[in-house]
Amino acid sequence: MQQDDPHFEISRLLAGLINGTLTAEETARLEAWRQESPANKALYDRMTDPSFLSAELEHWEAEGQEQAKEQFFRKKYEAGRPAPAKIRYIFRYAAAVLLLLALAGGSVYLLRQEQKPLPVLQVEDMRADSSFLPRGNVAKLVMKNGHEVALKGEAEQEFEEEDGTRVKNGYSALRYQAHQQKADAETVYHTLVTPKGGEYTVMLADGTTARLNAASSLRFPTRFEGKERVVELSGEAYFEVAKDVQHPFIVKTARSLVRVLGTDFNVYAYTDMPEERTTLASGAVKVGHREQERGMILQPGFQAQVQAAVNEIKVVRADMEEALAWKNGLFVFNAASLGDILRQIGRWYDVDINCESSMERKFHFSGRIHRYENIAGVLELLEMTGKVRFQLQGRTLIVRPAAAKTT
Repeated sequence: MQQDDPHFEISRLLAGLINGTLTAEETARLEAWRQESPANKALYDRMTDPSFLSAELEHWEAEGQEQAKEQFFRKKYEAGRPAPAKIRYIFRYAAAVLLLLALAGGSVYLLRQEQKPLPVLQVEDMRADSSFLPRGNVAKLVMKNGHEVALKGEAEQEFEEEDGTRVKNGYSALRYQAHQQKADAETVYHTLVTPKGGEYTVMLADGTTARLNAASSLRFPTRFEGKERVVELSGEAYFEVAKDVQHPFIVKTARSLVRVLGTDFNVYAYTDMPEERTTLASGAVKVGHREQERGMILQPGFQAQVQAAVNEIKVVRADMEEALAWKNGLFVFNAASLGDILRQIGRWYDVDINCESSMERKFHFSGRIHRYENIAGVLELLEMTGKVRFQLQGRTLIVRPAAAKTT
């Protein structure tokens, strides 16, 4: 592999970024390349994703651990067995170095692949492709020290935070156990993050349950102290709040503040949407702007809508089936705009959307379908209306009017 290969140069810069050895000039060069195209940005994001790197490193370790240990003992420590902790440290360091070299070579391959046009799939071709199924019950938990724990619904895990919190994972839910906090311990926060195509449930220390939709995050304390129980949400979640009249439960989003005592409700607060929606299933909640004390009281079956550019809060009777459809494993569209539907598809199936903004506002659709279908299922439902047609190129969903010819 030649050193003057531009693909190798970008790969070397990516490896240097991961290793923390880039100069200011190299950092600027890499950033300029990243901004050149969406494909460059996608590759950059993948190669700098901690979960991807962690998975690759674990793969390296699993593949070569036994052989490496055997050689290590034989060649370096024939006179005596070294401490296991030291062996693991040395092996992990070596594996990390090898991984960086592999990433450099791998990114060269991916960069070169970007030069070739990706195949275009029609909707009927997508059913046989398992990569267009949602991921299901997967998430990651970010702990106080920044350590990330990969969570899967079928995996049983148990670990302890430094303040004494014990956390159990299993049956597609994360559970926090009440505990006696260590003396003088500061409040510890965790963040649960779901990827595109994933969802997960967490039972907080007070017994409140929050179920997160795809591409969402919830920041919360490992135990609640003080007069209020406060969590912060980005994305969408359905809450079943444990009743505690003395300690109101508060959900903060980018724009809204939802205050409750004990009730069931859904908060839809994606940052790429023009409005946030709080839909009440039972009980009562007070919804206001994040920086204001006043707000509107909701009754069951109603929805509060908070827009970024408008100070007032709009309260409407909710379409409960549509608002809670995701929680019940469905897509339900009742005269929903194409733009709203496409954003749901993009988050759930992890695809980018290529659609003219005029089309997003022009077309509206009604229908219902199981959410765990292959992407082809929901696209076929929309194509049956005779209004739109879809193609997939890589992970980009191309949307055209039905009358337009496709190639």
